[in-house]
Amino acid sequence: ESGRASLIHLSVQLFTIPEIALELVLERGLLTAISGFFCDLINPYMEDRALAFKDDIPRSESARLNSLIGDLGYLLGHPAVCEHVVHNAAAQEALLRPLRLQVHA
Repeated sequence: ESGRASLIHLSVQLFTIPEIALELVLERGLLTAISGFFCDLINPYMEDRALAFKDDIPRSESARLNSLIGDLGYLLGHPAVCEHVVHNAAAQEALLRPLRLQVHA
């Protein structure tokens, strides 16, 4: 548990630095990675093109989802990252991919 907390704090530290955030997005495909992780986590709960949490979501998965959403928020808090998204179709696709699960599930 403390290891996960350390990683979460590390991502917050990294993603709040504009230069590092932009480099991770541009050079390492971070938006695509976050989108993929997010889809992998919610896909088991998709039913009839909607999220269906019949049982309580495991706490560990809930924490991961919250962390990914927070990471995305930090990344998109930088104007340079947002500008990249506006001008890059692959980045737009990465951000829209989780939403498309509801359309194409």
